[in-house]
Parts: sequence; C-alpha cells; structure tokens
Amino acid sequence: MRYAVAMLAVASITVFAAPASAQGQNSQWCADYGRDSATNCGFSTYEQCRATISGFNAGTCYRNPQFRGNRR
Repeated sequence: MRYAVAMLAVASITVFAAPASAQGQNSQWCADYGRDSATNCGFSTYEQCRATISGFNAGTCYRNPQFRGNRR
C-alpha cells in the first residue's frame, strides 16, 4: 500500500512540475489507468510509465499515437 501511495505521489509531482503548456502531454508513452478513461501521455520512457501504473491493477502503457518526436 505504501508503495502505491509513493508512486501516486511521484506521478503527482511529475504532473505538477511539468510546463503549463500541452507539451507535457506530447511525450512518447501514455498510461491508461484503467478506470474512468483516465490517461496521461507525459512519459518519455516506458519504464516511467510502468512505474506510475504499477499500483493500478488494470493499467497499461502504450506508445503515444500523436508523438511527433523532439522538435529542436
């Protein structure tokens, strides 16, 4: 239980520390939390996504279909 709470805290910090623009939602990986159609496409690695959904029984990670790569 503590692990799930810790992962939720990390995910919350990540979401609130991201820029206010939609740029944070245009990362390479998305998490589908498996309830209420909640998703988050703010993960740059598969491992970040998996760590975030590890406390959700029905959560999955998938590549963001709208990811366009880094614009530099």
